[in-house]
Amino acid sequence: GTVTQSTVTTLADDGTPTVAASNLFLTGGVTAITDFDDGVVGQTITILAAHSVKITDGAPIILAGGADYDMTDSDTLVLTMFNDQVWNEVSRSVN
Repeated sequence: GTVTQSTVTTLADDGTPTVAASNLFLTGGVTAITDFDDGVVGQTITILAAHSVKITDGAPIILAGGADYDMTDSDTLVLTMFNDQVWNEVSRSVN
């Protein structure tokens, strides 16, 4: 499908929220995120924390240092799907 980069979408309060049709997201709840649904190879997503939420390091999300990222309000995380169903951290900002 078409990805709209100018639209900021709030993620569902879900352990595996969808990232279809956008690349810019606000966190939508406090449920730890273990994967992102509906991504495509080559897609890069940027997540801005609207509150505290944990991004879990593991098979579908590969984070720098191999550890979970406990995001707090205003932190950012950039991930790219280089291989099918595997997100790799590109960068983060602790704000």
